[in-house]
Amino acid sequence: MNNLCECFNSVILLVRDKPKIAMLDWIRTYLMTRFNFIRGKMSNFEGNLIPRPMKRLDWEVEKAKSWFIEHVGEFLFKVTHTLFTKKFILNLTTRNCSCNFRELVGIPCRHVVSAI
Repeated sequence: MNNLCECFNSVILLVRDKPKIAMLDWIRTYLMTRFNFIRGKMSNFEGNLIPRPMKRLDWEVEKAKSWFIEHVGEFLFKVTHTLFTKKFILNLTTRNCSCNFRELVGIPCRHVVSAI
């Protein structure tokens, strides 16, 4: 889905013509170096979310201002856009929204953010 195999193939392009043992040893060394680099970057990080999802969540919070919340049940809400006719139903106990954004991306959508 995210072209991970194409990225990996472009990295090993230089060693594809080598014997299998040499190629696997190069891949092992590359991965160890990459993981060590990422571990070093993350050791300086303090917080609950890494920067890119935090930036996306901040963007969703900004976009949540234009949604109108209507309380339907104990933890059920109907969320309607102030300008358009889009409507979504969300349940805060099961953390589900009818837009399915959380299932796809892994962070709350603007409808959930506006209800919270």
